[in-house]
Amino acid sequence: MIEQVRVLHIVSALNTGGVEMMLKNYYEHLDNNRIHFDFIVHDMEKGEMEEFFLRQGSNIFHVAPKKESIIKNFEEINKIIKKNHYDIVHCHQNFYSFPGLISAKINGVNRRIIHSHGCQPTNNILKKIYFKLLRKICILFATDYFACGEAAANWLYGTNFKKKIYIMKNAIDLDKFKFNQNLREEYRKKLNLKDKLVLIHVGRFSEEKNHLFLLNLIEKLDDNVKLFLVGDGPLQDVIEKEIKKRNLKDKVIMLGKRKDIPELLCMSDIFLLPSKNEGFPVSVIEAQATKINCILSNNVSKKVMVSKLVEFADINKLEQWKEKINKIEINKNRKNLKVNINEYDIKLQAKKYLKYMEEK
Repeated sequence: MIEQVRVLHIVSALNTGGVEMMLKNYYEHLDNNRIHFDFIVHDMEKGEMEEFFLRQGSNIFHVAPKKESIIKNFEEINKIIKKNHYDIVHCHQNFYSFPGLISAKINGVNRRIIHSHGCQPTNNILKKIYFKLLRKICILFATDYFACGEAAANWLYGTNFKKKIYIMKNAIDLDKFKFNQNLREEYRKKLNLKDKLVLIHVGRFSEEKNHLFLLNLIEKLDDNVKLFLVGDGPLQDVIEKEIKKRNLKDKVIMLGKRKDIPELLCMSDIFLLPSKNEGFPVSVIEAQATKINCILSNNVSKKVMVSKLVEFADINKLEQWKEKINKIEINKNRKNLKVNINEYDIKLQAKKYLKYMEEK
């Protein structure tokens, strides 16, 4: 019998962000007799995702955030790692993963993973120097190097990094995201959409997601177009006020955080992602799984294009987006479209991940 691998994940929060959803997707499809997850959370408040992991038997430890006290943060992380004797410590805080990696090394944890989940370039010279220093520290104390995609790997590790990088795909349950014509018709009827052209954006209300661009775009489109914004975040109130100010309440609908993303994607005609920067967004994989046309910013990694449904546009050229939207021929019954994204099947990727975690 294979001995259970005990993994400590170090995360910023356990809410419903991309990192947490990815870990949830994997843990749901892993054999918990063979691998166990615990968590260190850099937030004293209880996150929405904690109940799920507690039901799986995970221990969740809250520590002081680094911005509050880097010394206290390190001491609390060190105490947890020292007491619990983990096989693997897996850090999900990009450049800021160093306290967990250093503590794991001090306490004799043989496998120390650093994981790049995004791509956030900066033009700030001081920040570049700071990140360069943190990169060296993280690479020095880590033993394994993970990323969600190539762009995220280059951002955290540098383009000249020679060591092996494990690409942990932002995989999904493909069965949940199968296109369903009945659901499409049901949702469109319920929301009184009839023959409307429905655009949808799924993402956190934050600066990099570029929601203001979407408002600029919808102003250029005719009255037959509806835009649905799904998600929450720090800029939610700002965007809501902007919608009222521009008198766009009839064209832009904010749905907040939703659990029926597959149904909403089935209902919609075009998925939009005008991000200023992006690693490997799982929302685009979900969109392609439901066979919806996607228009993405040029700042999104081209690796996310796993079907012919995706095209890219420049966020500095609003007219380009308008033209692409107007040119797309909407297939109202997408059931017959051939889209093969089996490599993002969570069942397949969970097996691959478990094998990797057990093999050393």
